[in-house]
This record gives sequence, C-alpha cells and structure tokens, in this order.
Amino acid sequence: VGTIAVGFSLLSVAAWSAALFYLIHSTLVMGAFYLLVEWITHQRSAAGDTLQPSVAVQQPILLSACSLIIFMMLAGLPPFSGFLGKVMLLQSAVGLPSVVWVFLTVLLVSFLSLIVLTRVGILVFWRAEPVNEVIQSQYLEPDRVIPLRLPLAFFSLMGLLLLMIPCAAPIWQYTTATALQLKDQAAYQKAILQYDTHHQPVSVRPFDPAYLPYVKNTSSTAVTDNLQPEDVVEDSELMQDAERVENPQQNNLRSDQTLQPRLPSASEVTAEIKPARPANAP
Repeated sequence: VGTIAVGFSLLSVAAWSAALFYLIHSTLVMGAFYLLVEWITHQRSAAGDTLQPSVAVQQPILLSACSLIIFMMLAGLPPFSGFLGKVMLLQSAVGLPSVVWVFLTVLLVSFLSLIVLTRVGILVFWRAEPVNEVIQSQYLEPDRVIPLRLPLAFFSLMGLLLLMIPCAAPIWQYTTATALQLKDQAAYQKAILQYDTHHQPVSVRPFDPAYLPYVKNTSSTAVTDNLQPEDVVEDSELMQDAERVENPQQNNLRSDQTLQPRLPSASEVTAEIKPARPANAP
C-alpha cells in the first residue's frame, strides 16, 4: 500500500500508471499469500497462524516452494511483476525534486520486507518440533492436510501472477490509458456533471442548500453533458416546490388565508333558524 501511495503522490501520468500496475500485482499476490497462510495453518497443529515453532508441515517441498515464490513477489524481486511495477515507479520519479526520497522509500521497504519474510520462512519450515501422539491424532488428519478447494484457488492466483510477466506490456498500456483519463479533468467533468444554457455546471462546490437544479433549468432548452441543446421535461410538482422555496412569505399568506374560518352571512343564519311550532298552531 505504501508503494502505491508513493506512486499516486507524484501526480504524473507515468507514476499513476506504475501505481495502477503495482495495484493489480499487489491485489493478486496478497490474495495468494492469505490462501497460502491458510493452507500452511492447517498443517501446523495448535500453533495455527502464529509465529511459534510447531511440527513440520506435511507437504514441506510443495509449501516451501510456493512460499519462496510468493515471498519474492511480495518483496518485489525479479523476474516477477512486483519488480516491474517498482521499476516503472522509480523511472517515473527520475527528474523530480523528490527522486531521492522515492528511491529510498521503495528500496528500503523492499529490503525490510525481504528480511521479515525470510525470518518467517525459517521459523515455519526449519524450526520443526517432533510429532507426538496428540498432534498425530488431532491435527494431522487427511482433511486438515489439504483443505477443500483451497489449493485450486491458490494456484489460480499464482497462474495470474505468472501470466503478468509476459503480459506486462499490454497491462502497462492499459494502466497508462487509465492514468491519462484520470488526469483529464475536463473529460471527467463532462462525463459526470450536467450543464445549463450558460454552459455552467449544475452541480457546484461548495454546496449551496438554496441551489435547485430544476429551478435553474426552467428555460425551454438546457445543455447536458454532450453540450447539445435538448428539451427539458418540466415537472409541475417540482416547479411548485421551487416556488414555495423561493417565496416562503407568500406561501405563508396563502396558507393563512386557507386556514382562516369564514363567518356565515345574516341570511344564512336566518334560513337555518327553524320555528319552534307550526304557524297555524293556536
């Protein structure tokens, strides 16, 4: 992650392309690394994934060879794709004021990673303890030695990582094209934002709570992301909402008039009065 952050901090197309290339490598190699750790954990009895001495793994040649390849990929050693990504990153830093710090950071991280991974390999594969009956009966069962479908997933990621070596050129071309698109701010704004008739973006920053896009586009035409005039479909409900927001006082007067009770007239009151008895009553 630190190597990728260094690449994006240089703010150049070449550096971003190298960071994206290394991002692909880092995602695949970390996935393969965690799968390998799970595979080894199944064969280390109660020690599990802790860095403690344990019994020897049941597949020492296969797991040690896979660990060696994965450790070299993690450290960025040749001829694997991690080395190519770091070389691209160092080349992109040549000529910049921070070139010394970039070289020191990348090379120092690779050196420290190599030391740590070497110690992990020595502890896991060389410092083995003898097997007793408890370990033999509880931890060295066949279903724990080879977990279900885990080797298939691991070797699939390993194959993709090895495939990145001969396919480095087309991958680098793809990451370069992606970096060019990320640097093209005008194209990004054109694809994301909407424009009004004055060629101003509808979405503005900083955020203005009184800004209503459907109020701004009340004319007969508006300019969208392709900068071509198009018809605007006016929504009557949205227009009424916008009118209420723009004229809150007038809206309050209307609501007061609506809620004010109406007094009946004298004729209506007289018509409602009924005589207590009929007119021909004695």
